Amino acid sequence: MIVGTIALLAMLFGGGLIDTFFVAKLDKGVKEYVLDKERQKEIRADIKSTKKYIKQFNKGRKSQFKDFQEMLGSRDATSEEFDDFYAELHTSRVEFQDQLIDDRIVLTQKIQEDEWTSIIAFSVDAIDQREEKIDTKNQKALKKAEDNPDKAQKKAAKAEKKQPFFKTRQAITDAVGDVEKQTIMITSLDNLVLASQELERQIRSVNVRNNDVIVRRDATREEVKQLAQEMNKLRRSGFEQLVQTHMIIKENTDQSQWKIIMKALNKDLNMAVR
Repeated sequence: MIVGTIALLAMLFGGGLIDTFFVAKLDKGVKEYVLDKERQKEIRADIKSTKKYIKQFNKGRKSQFKDFQEMLGSRDATSEEFDDFYAELHTSRVEFQDQLIDDRIVLTQKIQEDEWTSIIAFSVDAIDQREEKIDTKNQKALKKAEDNPDKAQKKAAKAEKKQPFFKTRQAITDAVGDVEKQTIMITSLDNLVLASQELERQIRSVNVRNNDVIVRRDATREEVKQLAQEMNKLRRSGFEQLVQTHMIIKENTDQSQWKIIMKALNKDLNMAVR
């Protein structure tokens, strides 16, 4: 699955570092630039505690993801039931975010201004290096494809089976003979992929290189809270697109077709969260 689909599910059912301080290599930056050993030890312990809290949150989200898959696979599930389900997700998410915002404020108060400036610069360098590695990898892959087109063609054929909702698309074309209905359902999947890719783009923009709130050590609770709320809007939009896909598939299938397609959809979703 492409990263965008993974991002969608991670944003809906996970915490992850995208929800903490948005500072790449924060722990390493603290270790490098907070020279006072006692204070460094205390700050790194705070970071470790926050990561443990995120891990616990994610563990609980796994069971909620299974509940969502059951709803998604039920032909009787209603829009109201999906709304209620999301409301519960949102409530626990906001509590989680509030705790992380508190953690950020406590952490930044323990870091001096000059130290924070160096940590942010270190984080920017880490992002640049990561993107440079990705570019280098892509360039090498392109060069290999040019040098050995037959091998590249075989790889492309294998890669196709890893594309978003490959199994679902195949199930739709195999189970539904009506071409018009096939097109409606596959178009809905395409729209879901586009929404996922936009979500990924938005996530990537929330970093120390592109977001002033994250960069500022003195960012207020209200400013960070606003950032969290903006990301929650993206979550809601992604969730609604998933539900819309569920409804469109239901409207264009009979019971037997539905079972085949939704079984494939849930397999595709499972691949995305591995």
